Amino acid sequence: MGDFDFDIDSSSDTYSSGYGRQGCGCGAFLVGALVVLIAFVWLFHHKRPVELAVIVGCLVTVAYLGRGPVRAFVRRPARLDPKALPTPLAKVEIGLSTHTAGLVGMNAAPIHAPLGAPPCVFFRIVIEPLDHPGAVIFEARSADEIALEDGSGVKVVVRLDGAAWRVKRRHEIISSPLAPDVHVVTYLAERGIHVDEPVRAYVEWIAPHELVFVRGITRGPDGLPSSDYRTSEAAPPIEVVGSPGHPVIIALEPITGR
Repeated sequence: MGDFDFDIDSSSDTYSSGYGRQGCGCGAFLVGALVVLIAFVWLFHHKRPVELAVIVGCLVTVAYLGRGPVRAFVRRPARLDPKALPTPLAKVEIGLSTHTAGLVGMNAAPIHAPLGAPPCVFFRIVIEPLDHPGAVIFEARSADEIALEDGSGVKVVVRLDGAAWRVKRRHEIISSPLAPDVHVVTYLAERGIHVDEPVRAYVEWIAPHELVFVRGITRGPDGLPSSDYRTSEAAPPIEVVGSPGHPVIIALEPITGR
């Protein structure tokens, strides 16, 4: 087993717990309670106080004994979302939509990110008007792809063109003509860009050996059957790419939803 192996048993759709999912006694408890309730109503209607007292005692006893099954029924564990479980890199197949994950920068030296962000193996920088988020003034990244590895030699390459980034962690700086940030101003000036409005600059980065989750479409070399794909050491790794209307998703946690 490698350093990174999603060895998850997905044969069950719920988490294991201290009680069984079957035979919890809930059905028997409900039937018994219904019978006792009918008897209670009948005795009350026919004005039989002694028998009524006995039935009340039975109801209390049944409620006490049945508290365990009822509690187990109410506290059923939540179902797992199969889409939230990443496919191990070694089991990724060509030509399918996949959600997988791997370690990035296993053997790469750290690089310096701009604007004072921490050393990393990959970064993405975006500069946008402060009053118009999404209207990008400048955007760049340190590479056009990242490689996911599992520690056992299996590798999947992720193409980043048009990728959708779900990375909540970022290094952010605000700069404006009235309060300019020297790092932002210098960075833009070096690229021939001048702005006269407040801007927000942020850097998203991937640290060495960080676990990254992706979702996209897999592809391999043309003409190479998927059954023979991993048998050749010279074969390039499987790639994860986007499709029309569905960009590759990059995240630092399991990807749920669309």
